[in-house]
Amino acid sequence: MLLKRKRTVAEEKRVLNFKWEIDYFMIETAEHTMMCLICSQVVKTMKGDNAKEHFRCHMSDAYAKLKGEPRKICVENLKKVYDSRHLASLRSLSVIIMAAKFPIEWYIILV
Repeated sequence: MLLKRKRTVAEEKRVLNFKWEIDYFMIETAEHTMMCLICSQVVKTMKGDNAKEHFRCHMSDAYAKLKGEPRKICVENLKKVYDSRHLASLRSLSVIIMAAKFPIEWYIILV
């Protein structure tokens, strides 16, 4: 009798559902995980239930009370803040690498 091998998360090739951005304030990171725009916590497995469960932590926040267009605007503003923080961290990484005088090949691999 052949035993079925269990599926792994990597084999499932999950992607972030666009609806989760608006509903649960989640975005996909470069590491293919979800990140909460409200608290910047990373949720490892991309599943709707995980996003929903994490968002329940923020139900008392003002973000949960937003509906419709104001909610979309808030998500876009939070994404801009995340992008600017992410860009700043990449800049600081490049300054550290240049200060340490690593070969340029290492810099390309790190970024």
